[in-house]
Amino acid sequence: MEPGDVVKYLKSMSISILMMLLLTYGMATKNPLLQPTWIIIIVIGAQMGYQMIKSARSRSVLEANMLEATRARKGAALFEASDDDVNKAKKGSIDEMSMSTKMIIMMIVPLVIFIGSGYVLSMLIPEIEQWQSYMIGFLLSMAVSMIISFKVKIVPGSMAATPNSYIINDKGIAFNHMNQSFILRFPLIKIDSHREKNFIEVEGKPEAQVIPNKLRLFTHKIDQLEKVLTKRVVSQDIHKG
Repeated sequence: MEPGDVVKYLKSMSISILMMLLLTYGMATKNPLLQPTWIIIIVIGAQMGYQMIKSARSRSVLEANMLEATRARKGAALFEASDDDVNKAKKGSIDEMSMSTKMIIMMIVPLVIFIGSGYVLSMLIPEIEQWQSYMIGFLLSMAVSMIISFKVKIVPGSMAATPNSYIINDKGIAFNHMNQSFILRFPLIKIDSHREKNFIEVEGKPEAQVIPNKLRLFTHKIDQLEKVLTKRVVSQDIHKG
């Protein structure tokens, strides 16, 4: 666990923290404007508006990236992995826990803690205010969620996209993800090899929120891929496993 990971986690939880503060304050003061329905509508509306504005501002960057990715696929390739290559490498990959299982654990366990702690507190301390039990339950669930996210290695903001196929040339890694073409430009910030799992994880400089800058490149040709990528890491931050 690194300090940067904690900061990323707290940022990802900022909306939830804001909602809980408004909710508990409304309960404590009995303010009719700060009730759950209004809080959810206002916060979700504000978040959607922010995302729409951010997406609009990054549209030109996205279009330029996708156009360059299309051109890069037509050039000479230093390394290439087709859909079939990636799927075969995935099937032979050794992983401790599937991503779907990790996500279920991260959602269910904190929710159980949140609901259960409020029930237990009301039994142990009958005089406790409802807003106080909500706040305590939320803080406990957030702490548990943070611990789980680090234990199962899903730190918000650090998850890598897994391309269905990719081509590497002198400009970068052109890849297909979610039925769209992107390019992760060189130089890379770091690479991390996972030979026993048949993939190399790479990180490049971020361009826009909608463009993945962290990729998990599956292949059975780890040595060949690593040789190509190692020459294109700006900080020479290379981890081999």
